[in-house]
Amino acid sequence: MDPQQAQHAHHILRHFFHFILIFYVTFVVLFAIPILQIAKRTGLHFTLGLLPLIGPLGVLIAAYIIAFAGWKPNAA
Repeated sequence: MDPQQAQHAHHILRHFFHFILIFYVTFVVLFAIPILQIAKRTGLHFTLGLLPLIGPLGVLIAAYIIAFAGWKPNAA
């Protein structure tokens, strides 16, 4: 591979990784905030909202924890 091709490949990879980073941050924001709010309202620990940081598997784990946890009654 000549240097010009290598530079072009590096340029493409850099844009690809930026896209992945933007997608990851958007994913975390879209799923972490609602999970934090649900955990707070159900009386579960707020760190449950950090599970989306590990990706879709974390969202699935958080959903199962919330679904099968005993919910405290609302104090309002």
